[in-house]
Amino acid sequence: MHRLPGLANRRFISVLSLSSNLSLPTGSTLYMHFNHAYDFEDNTLRAYDGGVLEYSINNSATWNDASSLLINNGYNGTISTCCSNPLGGRSAFVRESNGYYSSRLDLTSLSGQNMRFRFRIGTDSTYDDYGWFIDDIRVYTCIDTTAPDTTITSQPLSPSNSTSASFSFTSTETGGTFLCQMDSGGYSACTSPKSYTGLTAGSHTFYVKATDSAGNTDSTPASYTWNV
Repeated sequence: MHRLPGLANRRFISVLSLSSNLSLPTGSTLYMHFNHAYDFEDNTLRAYDGGVLEYSINNSATWNDASSLLINNGYNGTISTCCSNPLGGRSAFVRESNGYYSSRLDLTSLSGQNMRFRFRIGTDSTYDDYGWFIDDIRVYTCIDTTAPDTTITSQPLSPSNSTSASFSFTSTETGGTFLCQMDSGGYSACTSPKSYTGLTAGSHTFYVKATDSAGNTDSTPASYTWNV
């Protein structure tokens, strides 16, 4: 457990930071989770002190507020600008948590980056309080094992008097790829729309299956059968 004190009369910033970068993997959903409790100086009118979470992807040259990444139990207020707090005016964890609870960030947008994060307390020029207690910091992945579902959205009429055919198709997951097959010709990579020419008279069947970014492939390809 780590504690950042809520010191008084300092117009002070207290920092808890990683000592090295985290190399975030690609191809999976990434999260950061931590437990925390806090008691910052406040009254019924203002939140004088508070804490923020920031991250850097350029070796600490610049820091970004992590508010846009917080998906569970994010900031709960704004630090007052009244009394020379260096973080005055920023959204933050403020007032009292009344015990420990957990917050979670979605780091998927930072996949492939070298990231470092830090917790910062800003205090004003008067009074103090207990500060911020932070524990059980974890960065982890959730492996996607769910295959996408593939849908054909446009196809030729049946019967058709054309020896050409065009198909459009979609997947329930974005960012994936498709494999297409005409009759028994074998699957090959394709994109929507997919067109064929020189079809012979008779029955034909088109198949398409999606693969998502985690490598899961639709085990029940979409298909369409028609007659030329």
